[in-house]
Amino acid sequence: MKKSIITVIASLSVATQITTATENLVTASNTLGLELYSQIQQKSTNTCYSPFSIQTAMLMAYNGAAGETNKEMHKILRLGASQQTINKEAKKYHTNLITGTSKKQPEKSIQNKTELLIANKIFIEENLNIKESFTNTLKNNYHSKVEKLPFTKHPDQSRNHINNYVSKATKNKINNLLPERSITPLTTSVLVNSIYFKASWQKAFSPSKTAKRNFITDSGTSHQVDTMSTTTHLGYHAENNYELITIPYSSPSNFQLLIILPQKNQELGATMKDINANTLAKAKSLPSKEIQLFIPKFKIDSPSIDLKDTFKELGMSLAFSEEADFTNMFGTRDDIKIGAIFHKANIEVGEKGTVATAATAVLMEKSVLKKQPFTIKINKPFFFAIQDKATGNCLFMGDIKKL
Repeated sequence: MKKSIITVIASLSVATQITTATENLVTASNTLGLELYSQIQQKSTNTCYSPFSIQTAMLMAYNGAAGETNKEMHKILRLGASQQTINKEAKKYHTNLITGTSKKQPEKSIQNKTELLIANKIFIEENLNIKESFTNTLKNNYHSKVEKLPFTKHPDQSRNHINNYVSKATKNKINNLLPERSITPLTTSVLVNSIYFKASWQKAFSPSKTAKRNFITDSGTSHQVDTMSTTTHLGYHAENNYELITIPYSSPSNFQLLIILPQKNQELGATMKDINANTLAKAKSLPSKEIQLFIPKFKIDSPSIDLKDTFKELGMSLAFSEEADFTNMFGTRDDIKIGAIFHKANIEVGEKGTVATAATAVLMEKSVLKKQPFTIKINKPFFFAIQDKATGNCLFMGDIKKL
């Protein structure tokens, strides 16, 4: 096997009605995903995350942002279209993702059925009011429900409740998304997305052909790992420094696993610098080629990570600061900001197919330091006038030089 680390970049593509805005939404997700990859991947540790889940949760928060906070989130989330268009196309795209996996299949193929479950929910402090226009937007476009919890009185009980919700939504694959003490009496709301994906290969790997074979890391270390093999037609494209291989999942869904494999003597880190959203778009429909494929079975169970500092590195700062403006979510309240963005994902690839799950929680909280009013101290000589506001005419004028 080549001296390289295999990276799964996520081509869970699906046939859908393509519009420019949908393409923008997908490009934004893939661009953000690759930018996040450069921030969160570690050279010696396997990586698994869901740009789709992160984008969806952040889009929910984005709908609550106003003013400069909204503009900055729009920019960092790489959203090309207007907010209204993004919401409309997100609704259409998410619906098409789900319906693309729920088409009626012959009874004999029920075991090969593709499952894709997407859930969004808003948890809010029981004594706070949230704008109806905000909840309606999320309900209509993201199928999000609202539930009130006692964050102030019972923060840890509320945390356990949200974790149990996520666990159930992901069929017990994502547990303890919110770590201990992540929910505090300052928490105002938690915006949650979860995704569960399970699919069988279009052509399953034979377990009898799975054998121990070398996997050689970028550092040159060799390990014997369980490696599957098959000879079949797969999507394939080669560049000077990497190869693209796509392995299809069973019909009627149109998902595939995309592998980006560095060419000989090329390390994964260097290869990934050349990968962009256009590369991933090209992989949607690669030319078919008969290939004898060897691919290791693998399983990644990533810990829950806080993406707050990662987004700050990407240039999103206002949303986490005392100057954050989320008045489209909480009305006149101007003391609320994003406190944390927790994300957790896992994936298991074997002879039968793939199971991959992820969840993201955007925690909103009250600022510890409330915004201070703009202060003016009139403590030196000044001019004054008594003015008619309707016309601007000054009836009296004067100054104060000493007191």
